[in-house]
Amino acid sequence: MPQQRLILNLLRSVHILSLSILLGGLYFEQPAEFLWPWTLGVIISGLGMFAIDLYASAIALFELRGLTILVKILLLLLIPLTTGHLQLGILFTMVVISSIMSHSTRKVRHHNIMPISFQTKFTPQAYNSNPAKRLSITRL
Repeated sequence: MPQQRLILNLLRSVHILSLSILLGGLYFEQPAEFLWPWTLGVIISGLGMFAIDLYASAIALFELRGLTILVKILLLLLIPLTTGHLQLGILFTMVVISSIMSHSTRKVRHHNIMPISFQTKFTPQAYNSNPAKRLSITRL
């Protein structure tokens, strides 16, 4: 995708800014109508970054970084079901998880959590060596 790095950096900036304002707004008990646009900013930018990762390689779903994103999405879905301090706790947890994952080594972030049998069946080598196997999980 052309300009992928630029788009990712812009999305990441919007994501961090929106999350910062949302977290601060919850901490200082701002009204929901003030926080709603920032909530949308967090959701849309986060899904945008995840979509770009999946476009590059759907294998991200089976790596620790993808699992972390799915956990954060589930946590985010809990926000409307909770109130006050619990919402704040969920967002604090998401920030800690994000910080740990984004500053982990590449080896940790890209650690594959698929069973070995599944990994060997769908590796690029297996795909290229057997023309009958045209299922590729590395491209959407």
